[in-house]
Amino acid sequence: FTENGCVDTSACAPITTVSILENNFENEIVLYPNPTDGNFSVDLGDIYNSVKVKMTDLTGKLIQSKEYNNAQMLNLKIVGPADVYLISLESAKNKAIVRLVKE
Repeated sequence: FTENGCVDTSACAPITTVSILENNFENEIVLYPNPTDGNFSVDLGDIYNSVKVKMTDLTGKLIQSKEYNNAQMLNLKIVGPADVYLISLESAKNKAIVRLVKE
């Protein structure tokens, strides 16, 4: 396929949308890899005194909940089947929700 001098050289493939659904942390939340095999990391962009992490499936069922103190980098693992999960991150004044795909 050629258009305006540009050539498309690869086949199109569907992409599962992964995104930050909500974020009012002062810095950008980086969650990787996404999609994941179950192990993933979250970079909060700054050190927070207390951060609560909740993992739920798309029906809202709580999969895991944990609190971290004085943390910026979180190394986490989803124990469960391949699916789409919601990761909720909360500090005293901030909240973020990220969609995560486990393959």
